[in-house]
Amino acid sequence: MKTCVTLVTLAVLVSTSCASNPQPGEPGYSFNLNGQYTLQMTASDGSSFAGNFQLKTLRGGAITGTMSITTPMNISGQVEGSLLGSEVRLQTQYEVTGMGCGGLVEGTAVVSENGIGADGLMEVIEDECGGGFSTMTFSLIKNS
Repeated sequence: MKTCVTLVTLAVLVSTSCASNPQPGEPGYSFNLNGQYTLQMTASDGSSFAGNFQLKTLRGGAITGTMSITTPMNISGQVEGSLLGSEVRLQTQYEVTGMGCGGLVEGTAVVSENGIGADGLMEVIEDECGGGFSTMTFSLIKNS
C-alpha cells in the first residue's frame, strides 16, 4: 500500500511540475511568435526590403503565417516553421506580384523574450526572379 501511495504522489508532483512549464505554442511560453510583426530585411548586395509577417505559434512549436513585403516591390508568401527554445526556423514560399515568378527562402533567428521580435539570417534556396543575392539579414518587431 505504501508503494502505491508513493507512486500516486510522484505522479501528481510530475504532472504539477509539467503544468507550470509551458511549452512552445502554449499560453505563457516566453518565445511564442503570435500576431503581426514589422519585417526589415537587408540582402547581401545592400538592397533593403520592408513589410509584415503575420505569425502564429501552434501547440508543439509549429509556426504558420503569411509574409507581405511592400517595399521596394510587392512580394507575398506563406510562412511555415518551427520554434525550439528561443530559436525559430522559418521557410517562406514567395511570389513577386505582377512578375509571375517567385522562390523559396529559409532562415533561422533568435526570438526575443515574450516574442516581441526576432533577428536572424535568411538564405535564398530558389529564386525564379533572378534577384542575384543569396543571403539576407532580417529583423521582426512585434506591432503593438
